[in-house]
Amino acid sequence: MSDYKLVQLDVDTLKYLPQLYESVYKKRSPANFFQLKYDTQYTGQQYLGYFAFWEDMPVAFYGVIPVKLLIRDETVLGAQSCDTMTHSSHRKKGLFIKLAKMTFDLAKEKNIHFIFGFPNKNSYTGFVEKLGFLKTETMNRYTLKFTENWFKKVYRKLFFLLKRNSKIIIKNKLLEQGFDGVIYDEEFIQYKKYNKNTILCNGENVFWLNTYGNMFLGALEITNEKNLKEQLHFIEKKTKAASLTLIISRGTLLDEVLSTLHVAEEGFPVIMKDLSGKFFLNQIRFQFADIDIF
Repeated sequence: MSDYKLVQLDVDTLKYLPQLYESVYKKRSPANFFQLKYDTQYTGQQYLGYFAFWEDMPVAFYGVIPVKLLIRDETVLGAQSCDTMTHSSHRKKGLFIKLAKMTFDLAKEKNIHFIFGFPNKNSYTGFVEKLGFLKTETMNRYTLKFTENWFKKVYRKLFFLLKRNSKIIIKNKLLEQGFDGVIYDEEFIQYKKYNKNTILCNGENVFWLNTYGNMFLGALEITNEKNLKEQLHFIEKKTKAASLTLIISRGTLLDEVLSTLHVAEEGFPVIMKDLSGKFFLNQIRFQFADIDIF
């Protein structure tokens, strides 16, 4: 480990993230993607992560993103574990664990009370067995498939090109159901524009959509849960979606209603690491809009 230079993420080192991403994944990130993703100044904290350099080249990175959550009616700062990158020539050297532990120490200094994440199968074991995360649940995934054709593809591109500047605010309905969760305010919704997403309305019904690949439904605010099927078809008709994917914590009202209409698949596991011990985290629930890929 002494051969590596460990450097904190900041406004100057941020430029190395696209470079490392391209070397690891062999593709370029969208312009300004990481600059916008790690600009979390609206939370009061930003740039929580560390690089490992080898001969002045970035070869590994781990970072978390501060998030404001409501826990038992109190605004609390947590952070989502998101980007883990290690160049193939520098794996199995303990870099991921070292950078993660340094990031957790930094987060604790910045009054981050806990870290949460939605790991894939490749990283789950490392988080749980080596970093002390606890699995709290497995989310449900619902995929609605519609017809696809060339007209729909062209329409979707034009539709979201015109709709991306929406200033409509959507509520996190999970909070109204008595759960704890991410606070959806104007600052959070504006921040999430680092990804391609927009908010649609059908009367008093509001939908938060991401157009990456096919289509993700991040959150919805509808006046009557019984008309959910009708509202989902409104989205398909309005956007010409080929499919619509929702991911939601089990046991929430939306999950219960969706389960009567569609068969659920296994979604992301949810893991948490308590840094302060000041809050009970067992009532936190998530949906797709809370995940960094939305």
